[in-house]
Amino acid sequence: VRVMHFDCFWMKQYEWCNFTFDPDMFPNPAEYLRSIKEKFGVKVCVWINSYISQGSSLFKEGLEGGYFIKRTNGDVWQWDLWQPGLAIVDFTNPAACKWYGDKLRALLDLGVDCFKTDFGERIPHADVKYFDGADPYKMHNYYTQLYNKLVYNILQERFGEHEAVLFARSATAGGQRFPVHWGGDCESTWEAMSETLRGNLSLTLSGFGFASHDIGGFEGHPPREIYMRWCAYGAFSSHTRLHGSSSYRVPWNYDTENDASASKALAKFIDAKHRLSPYIYAAVRILSSCARIHSFLIEYSFP
Repeated sequence: VRVMHFDCFWMKQYEWCNFTFDPDMFPNPAEYLRSIKEKFGVKVCVWINSYISQGSSLFKEGLEGGYFIKRTNGDVWQWDLWQPGLAIVDFTNPAACKWYGDKLRALLDLGVDCFKTDFGERIPHADVKYFDGADPYKMHNYYTQLYNKLVYNILQERFGEHEAVLFARSATAGGQRFPVHWGGDCESTWEAMSETLRGNLSLTLSGFGFASHDIGGFEGHPPREIYMRWCAYGAFSSHTRLHGSSSYRVPWNYDTENDASASKALAKFIDAKHRLSPYIYAAVRILSSCARIHSFLIEYSFP
């Protein structure tokens, strides 16, 4: 394990995003993060997005500062899907970028190393206006570029250009400059695994050097045979991630008292990935210098 990820519930429910560790669960977050990094030798990633719930302690700040996307009549654009009365940060506003960025810098001060930039694609285009007057229809796709660029630049500012990394869900043309991207919330089925494979190959063929996914799928509970097959696929993807919604994706949950084949399968493929590390590292170096991608359709090499 190289990265320990904290998904949405590191913050208090219905207050996403407030960028504050839930004090009931993490009374001393700085000490907690320090201890797990010291004990396990991992980096820490936390889940974020660009939505601010009306229940968040930051909503009033954003409202008074004019940091949110607005309706054409001047009201803040809000809806109740996902979080109650959520507003969306307007990254065409330099003051909003600084405000949002400072919240992330405070998390880096606590010991966070990277961010999972969730969402960014569910952006309104009708009856809205941006701070800089941008075309809302064009911003529907371009918004994610501003979002991921800001977060990536903050990480680069802190850790340098060779250590900054995201785990991003949405992208548009040019988004490959802010890696890594994963395929979002797929189902735990054979069909979804096939779709994920095709989707990641399409992504890399579009110039994105790295592509990841949730081993076993995100939604539902994968049967043992799907989980084990997905472990093989996941291990040989550029970034390997165990993550799910309604169940843990750790391999021992798929073992039985007399059969540890799920754990053995994952261990086998992770060991193979470690042995391939010199090759993978060399491929990444080539990628950074001439944009040759990590994984691709066979037609790319044999047109």
